[in-house]
Amino acid sequence: MNKRGKQLEKHEILKARLLKNIKDESERTLYAHIWDICSQMDNYIFQKASDRVISKLNESSGNENTIECIIGNNQQKITKKDDDEDEFKFKSIVDFPTFLLHVYKLTYLKKASDVTIDKNKLLEIIKIEQKEIEQQKIEQKAKKFIINLLKYRILFDYFVIKSQDDVENSYKIRRLSKKYSTYTISEDSNVMPELAMVQNYLRVARSGMTNNHHHWLTPFLKFLDKEINLNFSFDGLNDDENKIQINNNINFDDFITKDKNVDQKNLISFLENLDTTLAKEQLQNNDLISKVNEILQDSQKKDDENFQIDNFFKKEKCILDKGTATPHYWFYRLEYYLWKYSKTEYNEKLKKIDWGNFSKIASNFYFRSLNSIEHVQAQSKANENGWNNVNIDNFGNLALISSSFNSSLNNQDVPSKYRDFQKRYMDNKKAVISLKLWLIYALANKDGEDKIAWIFGKAKEHKNQMLEVLKNSFESKQDKA
Repeated sequence: MNKRGKQLEKHEILKARLLKNIKDESERTLYAHIWDICSQMDNYIFQKASDRVISKLNESSGNENTIECIIGNNQQKITKKDDDEDEFKFKSIVDFPTFLLHVYKLTYLKKASDVTIDKNKLLEIIKIEQKEIEQQKIEQKAKKFIINLLKYRILFDYFVIKSQDDVENSYKIRRLSKKYSTYTISEDSNVMPELAMVQNYLRVARSGMTNNHHHWLTPFLKFLDKEINLNFSFDGLNDDENKIQINNNINFDDFITKDKNVDQKNLISFLENLDTTLAKEQLQNNDLISKVNEILQDSQKKDDENFQIDNFFKKEKCILDKGTATPHYWFYRLEYYLWKYSKTEYNEKLKKIDWGNFSKIASNFYFRSLNSIEHVQAQSKANENGWNNVNIDNFGNLALISSSFNSSLNNQDVPSKYRDFQKRYMDNKKAVISLKLWLIYALANKDGEDKIAWIFGKAKEHKNQMLEVLKNSFESKQDKA
């Protein structure tokens, strides 16, 4: 427990355990401060600061606002002012103990297969000081881990989404903007929106099991590290002056404004290919965690060229025709590629779909965590319009929505459901909850609102269109995960 009698968090115990191996007091102070800065996952590490600057030490001093001075000043506290109107509260997709495990896995890749992402076992997993006998090696390993913690935290803040004030549809990748003499994160900041979209998709589709939250994050951070090569070096470290210096060749603003070093398309392709690789494992009932570790070990490993998607998405006995037991992942994946293929450059991917104004609808779409599978033709009406107790669970008749919306639809007939959907989303110009459901109602409404019909034949047509989208999403791409 700490001095106030409060139970210490596991990551606080880990911090003390690692720091005790750093013998020099000034160095220990420096590494402790790096740890404290990184631990605040719900802030941006460069919040209220410019490139390579974390925060302001002194309002009257313009030369002390560097990462070197701030990290070196053991009195500096990174806190938020309650009366600061320019400050926004942000929420990270992972908490600090989980992030520590991602960094540990990245720092010790040779044993990636032995490392699980389970924050409840943080102290049992991270035992850096127990791996070596020589004190000097233990100290070096502890320092390396903390420096990597800072490196991956910077990459995380620059290239991974955060939400704002728990506002829906606020998961974005943000950048600093200058206001008067200081740098802040503006409310409308939204750089790399397409990269943010694929991460939002993965956030809900691959939130992970209890032990492995966001398992796509580890390979992505490794890929960013390779692409950017963000290096740190110590300079002039002594009792009077602590500082850590980021390689002067790094200029994050160049990545965004001039696109010199990091291509957003490469980052998107990496995540899409990683997701596809894991989806193939999922279809073959293989262990996803093992696949992530395999990718971390060997980024050059190619996908199985003998994999045949048709074996899983057959028109008859399709693995997706399971009603409420259909895995939610496949709905999320379909929504992502419907959104992606709605863009002009991909329209050939959806040649058989009657677009109407779908492109405009898709442009406003965003991902939400959903938990209820809707039967458009209600299960209670399984013997109407050519339906039966078997084909009612057809993928063409299903959509993933919220439980509250599903409850409001109850056991209504399709025309009534369509009118509720129209009133809730279209009349209010709100982003639709499901692109798949919008396409279902567009197909049912094809002959006019006075002739709305959802017969099994239309559900089969819709299913075949959606399977075509999913099959296209598995096409090999140039850049393999």
